Amino acid sequence: MVERGKKIFIVLNHQLTSDIDKKIAIDKVKNIIETLADGYSADKSVLNDITILPMNVKTAYKAKLMNQDVLLDHSGYRNFHQAFTQWVLQQKQEMEFLDSLKNQINDI
Repeated sequence: MVERGKKIFIVLNHQLTSDIDKKIAIDKVKNIIETLADGYSADKSVLNDITILPMNVKTAYKAKLMNQDVLLDHSGYRNFHQAFTQWVLQQKQEMEFLDSLKNQINDI
């Protein structure tokens, strides 16, 4: 998927409390991805484009139900939401640009 230019988001659902533990978990996921990439002869430089976002989904759900902003921030939901929203907007802009190019080519 990465080699085809697809954006990949991995939501690391966790119950970790420290930033150090989260970093260790993210690094472990990255190592697994690199190992899998070797099996597909994938260019490892594109692996840096994979976004891994830690989020405690259970806590995020609870925070949304209880309307608790502090808990929502703590869960990692806001970081995920911001990154995903930015990606959606970028995809929309790219599609609009490609549609514009296609229309210009068809007009020639």
